[in-house]
Amino acid sequence: MAVIYKIDKFEEIDDDGTAKMLIGFQCTNEGEVLMIDKRVNVVAGKTDNAYTQEALAAGQAEIDA
Repeated sequence: MAVIYKIDKFEEIDDDGTAKMLIGFQCTNEGEVLMIDKRVNVVAGKTDNAYTQEALAAGQAEIDA
């Protein structure tokens, strides 16, 4: 069965004076659930989809483990 991804959080935060997007994922695979959060830098003109893809790529090793 494939991993099912659900976006749990999507918000702009202040991380020690730097604007970041906090994106949380709920990853479900065969009944097991993994919750991960990733922070990515805010960039003018970047789309929500681009932030999500960047955060997912940053967490992929953790998801695959």
